[in-house]
Amino acid sequence: MKKALAIQSTTFLAALVLAGAGLIGGEGQAIAQTTVSPGSADTALGCSAKQIEANEALAGLFDLKADPKIAYEKMDPGYIQHNPIALRIGEINGVGGRDEFKLLLDLKGKGMGGPPPPMPGQPPEDTHYYVMANCDHVFLLRKSYLPDPQHKGQFYEAFDFDLWRIKDGKLAEHWDGGKIPNPPPPIMTTPAVELLKVEKPPGN
Repeated sequence: MKKALAIQSTTFLAALVLAGAGLIGGEGQAIAQTTVSPGSADTALGCSAKQIEANEALAGLFDLKADPKIAYEKMDPGYIQHNPIALRIGEINGVGGRDEFKLLLDLKGKGMGGPPPPMPGQPPEDTHYYVMANCDHVFLLRKSYLPDPQHKGQFYEAFDFDLWRIKDGKLAEHWDGGKIPNPPPPIMTTPAVELLKVEKPPGN
């Protein structure tokens, strides 16, 4: 179930708190968790409610279980990725940014990479369990259910995130909680051109 945060404060108070906490700054500094105050046309950081809503909708396009090609079309030409798995795949294939994402889509279309199929009885993932926007940054908290190693056939709740930076109506930068698995799968160690030669791709 999607939950959105709305901080109940006046524009003046929000600006005062942000300035006092040192949260207003340049790129790379902490991101303030502020959205539009009720009845206010703009936030303390200078963007409109309409812009925030548009950015939330844009970030919501990134869902590999839906149609990721839509997200690709909405990526800025200078798109920056921080997921270490995607970066490693890009490194061994000599691509980066938006081209790296396109390669991942091509591999997924050939049955390599992408999320594993759900297990019997596994509840579906909620990619928009919690949504929080601050002008050009959108935070998505994702809830999933993982196999419980102590209770066979049962699943426990686990949480991860996606953080997006939006620029001029395009997806410009992405962070998440991805980690390189040990051992890394073949898709992270073998160039795609070699993997595609194999009639039956090795395990993901």
